[in-house]
Amino acid sequence: GALSPLVVRSPSAPTPPPPPAPLPPPVPRGRRPRDPRRASSRAGDGAVNDYRGTVLRARHVLPAAGRSQDHGWIRLRAGRVVAVGAGSPGRRAIDLGDAVLMPGLVNAHTHLEFSGLERPFAVAGGMAAWLGRVVGWRRERDAAGDAEATRDAAVQAGFDECAAQGVTTVGEIATGPLPAAVGRQRLRVVREVIGLSAAAVDRATRGLSRDLDRLSARGIAPGISPHAPYT
Repeated sequence: GALSPLVVRSPSAPTPPPPPAPLPPPVPRGRRPRDPRRASSRAGDGAVNDYRGTVLRARHVLPAAGRSQDHGWIRLRAGRVVAVGAGSPGRRAIDLGDAVLMPGLVNAHTHLEFSGLERPFAVAGGMAAWLGRVVGWRRERDAAGDAEATRDAAVQAGFDECAAQGVTTVGEIATGPLPAAVGRQRLRVVREVIGLSAAAVDRATRGLSRDLDRLSARGIAPGISPHAPYT
């Protein structure tokens, strides 16, 4: 229930606007407003969003566990799915129409710095040749005067592409610091580390320590990704 919901819409189906939430009734003079936590189960049945959560309804609901539900609904409370059902939810809901409601997708291994490339690196010549192209491209990028801005823009474009495809959780393999503004996805960053000489190991260690502290300060779960010698 911790995953954010993902909505997949039919391209031909219009998106119905959500109904407006009803205004609360006026409180008569001399009376204190009722505590909604003490309200009866019948009170607030016409509300779309109250202390019991928000109800979303769709043509198809695919829960993380259990059978799919046609004309189903889910109830969200405090950012978590607390109930799934079919038919009438017993109260007003936000109707998403001809859509599929499902848990957000997880991409546990991304390299978003490559999101700015028009096409992937060629694989001709095997892994060694491919790595040579990657290293050469990084060196050209880092030698440019706007290398940091170019990398940040590519990473942000990658987050946007993930969101557009329904990816709500990202595991990013990073070679440097992330931009200040990142996507809305749940994020874990695994810092890539490699050094083939004593000097390179020293530089990589200093950069690793700095970036792990920065990630932790931003509330992002950090990790370490050391390379095997053959890479």
